Amino acid sequence: MTASASTAALAGVRLRHVGSSPVSPIHLSLWSDNGDASFGAGDSKLGSAPLVFNGPSTATVQLSSAAHLQPGVPRDFFIAVDLGMGGVGLSSAGVVIEAATSFTLAAGTFSATPAFPVFTAALPVYRVVSASATAEPGLSGGVDTGFFTFFGQQLSFTSTGSAKTGPNDSATGPGGASGTTGQNTVLPSANRGELIGRVRDGANGSSPWFRIGASTSIPSPNNGVLMLAVNDFVGAYSDNTGLYLSTFGVSGSTLGAISGQVFYSTPVAGTITVFARRFGSQILGQTSFAVAASSSYPFFISDLPPGRYDLLAEHGTNDDFGRSIQEVDVVAAATSSLDATMYQSTGAITGTLSYSGVSFSGAFHVGAATTTDFTGEVHFFGGVSTPAAAAYAISGLPAPATYYVVAYRDSNNDERPNGTEPLGYHGVAGAGLFTMGSSMTAVYVAGGSTVTGVNLSLTDLGAIQGSALLTPGATGVLVVETGQGVAGSAGFKLENRAMIPLPAGGPPPGGLPFELGLLRPATTYSLFAFLDKNVDGLPSAGEEQASTPANLAMSLGGRANANLNMVALSSPAAPSLFTATPAAVSTIAFAWNLVPGATGYQLRRANASVIFSLPASASVYFDVLTDNTSSQIRMITASNGNGTSTTTALSGPVFSRATPPGAPAPSPVTALGAALSWATTNAAGTQYEIFRATGTAASGAPRARVFSAPRPRSRTRWRRLPRTSGPRARSTRTGCPRPSAPTARPSRRRWRVRRCREPSPTRGPRERSTAAATSSRPRRAARRSSRARRRRRWRAARSCPTTCPSRPARTSCARTSTSTETELSTPGPTAARPDPSSSAPPRSTPPSRSPSTRSRRAPRPASSPPRARAR
Repeated sequence: MTASASTAALAGVRLRHVGSSPVSPIHLSLWSDNGDASFGAGDSKLGSAPLVFNGPSTATVQLSSAAHLQPGVPRDFFIAVDLGMGGVGLSSAGVVIEAATSFTLAAGTFSATPAFPVFTAALPVYRVVSASATAEPGLSGGVDTGFFTFFGQQLSFTSTGSAKTGPNDSATGPGGASGTTGQNTVLPSANRGELIGRVRDGANGSSPWFRIGASTSIPSPNNGVLMLAVNDFVGAYSDNTGLYLSTFGVSGSTLGAISGQVFYSTPVAGTITVFARRFGSQILGQTSFAVAASSSYPFFISDLPPGRYDLLAEHGTNDDFGRSIQEVDVVAAATSSLDATMYQSTGAITGTLSYSGVSFSGAFHVGAATTTDFTGEVHFFGGVSTPAAAAYAISGLPAPATYYVVAYRDSNNDERPNGTEPLGYHGVAGAGLFTMGSSMTAVYVAGGSTVTGVNLSLTDLGAIQGSALLTPGATGVLVVETGQGVAGSAGFKLENRAMIPLPAGGPPPGGLPFELGLLRPATTYSLFAFLDKNVDGLPSAGEEQASTPANLAMSLGGRANANLNMVALSSPAAPSLFTATPAAVSTIAFAWNLVPGATGYQLRRANASVIFSLPASASVYFDVLTDNTSSQIRMITASNGNGTSTTTALSGPVFSRATPPGAPAPSPVTALGAALSWATTNAAGTQYEIFRATGTAASGAPRARVFSAPRPRSRTRWRRLPRTSGPRARSTRTGCPRPSAPTARPSRRRWRVRRCREPSPTRGPRERSTAAATSSRPRRAARRSSRARRRRRWRAARSCPTTCPSRPARTSCARTSTSTETELSTPGPTAARPDPSSSAPPRSTPPSRSPSTRSRRAPRPASSPPRARAR
């Protein structure tokens, strides 16, 4: 598009959708090309508008800001149909621009007008594969295409688009970056950035990831939904940009078959019929043949849709003799093999019934089946009815075989357990209907034998009843589930499930009635229901839903009432629980509760932009980071085909664990302590914790002591010692007469220190009694004042006169002196000892305890004895 004489501003465009109709909302959108003339990474989305299921096929895309066109400068735009989950099942889609008036211009005009309508026709549907959609090597993740394929079918792919696997990487096509195989990616055999896929089977897991690239054709590895993703380093999808557009087709039969042999060893002539059943009662194929004697008889049942089947072989003349039931999986374009063995004899099971509940009517029924699933239609190979809870016996059971025994009291006489009827089984008591199979005890019956002691105790149960109000003309199957807790959340315990087909004329005006029985007593029951339009047994986009809080109470033999108003699928609620826990040095585990009706979850940054999109079954995500790094994930939303929930956010950023530092290296231990240092690669600001050992060091290893209080000091005693030399020499002035009056100089005492290493046995470090401390304070102050006065007088007498009396011309006197330093310190091996020759009595008043006292003296005469230098 190009503007005419002046700048034009495009504000919107009206579009019409053509092609197959969606079953849920899709979006029409307008994109601005980045100059490479291809739709992919780097193109800007200008605006979008939804098309609602069963609504108008036209919509106006309003641009968030006007797109400006310069005169003579062409500008390319792309129009896209974003199908989302609404594209499931769509084979084609297209867009029509009806006329020039479909464009909304805020200013200017176009330089040229094409011939309208502009019609793209119904083009093949492409699935959008976002490069940031997370995939995991553990067969999880990827984009759900909604396309179901069967084992053996041939899948053909054609893909286009461009994507980046990192902000500094070059854009690649669906084939990925050449020569980048063998790396730590989700699929190491594929290039980084290559389109990959897998087939997910909800019941049996998933196929391994396989390469797709730009174009390929491969056989489907199993039944399931096709999942697509971009191959990248494990856990490195958050910085990916761009997308791939992929279209695919399938060839080959979508039907399968079952073949095998029936081994018949009972000499009874008649007809054997082999049935292929689904969901316990739906017969989708069968074959019959005559038997006259013991032999093996081949059979073949064709044209079966893929799925799990019950293979039932029956003898036409005796319904309880020679019957066989087994399970088999049917796959598309393949024949599954299964042989059936007709039983050769019969056996029996005996035991007793016990019941002490609130139900007082109905007969007791006991049945033996070869399955532990009693939630649907169940075939019982034998049974018995008794009017009282007493001894029972089931005979004529085909044997050898393994059975599971169940009993109930038929209060409503419909010959099936339901409602509030008491129920019991042989096994560990206390399980619900959906968990009963894991608590039942198998009973093996050998041919011609009787198994005794198979006792059963019945307990009262409850039921929930109500009606579901649906829109007139609704079609499909109403699925109602109940259990303890909120459906879809962690810890939900499913108790019962009902599937009710809607009548041909639509639901009744007052609502479709339902009842869920055989419920254990509890006070936290809830209901969840959906209208299964596509009959896949799962809630899907566009299907009406309803739910109740987990506040329904169930008592022994009681009933609860709850009505449901089925409404169109709405945006799901936000997850109520969202936590982040460091799971390893470089991994953070994010966990949340599942939300009913959600088809996916989005992990978001602090600005609410999406980092990872996860499927409906995901409730945990492991964010792989470097050590001591903050995760970008801050909040989560739930979504479905109708919208996105509000956000549930963390209280703040979450960091992966820091890298363990190196072993601490202490510096030499001193009186003041020791310095610890260690090597680390953590970022500045990382906090560390230092722990002190509570035990002793190893033998021979150095010990470092950590003091929580000052080191203890020994008490010190002071003594005055007599001089051992002649008159004290004072500083002599060169050329100056010595003053004759000795009174001009204050007398000085000479002190020596005698240390007494006798710490008080009852007092701690630096501790004295309160009385001693109080009485010594005045004496200390007096001594300090006296010493200060003596020092001042001595310095005044020692000062040099400005002139010399005998030599007036001199203005100063030079003097020679020596100085010794006495330093009083804490006890140590170098402390001075008292002079043994001293006989002077000790003086009670000590000198100053200043760290250093300097005295100036004349050189000592050679005959003087040596002095001890105290430190």
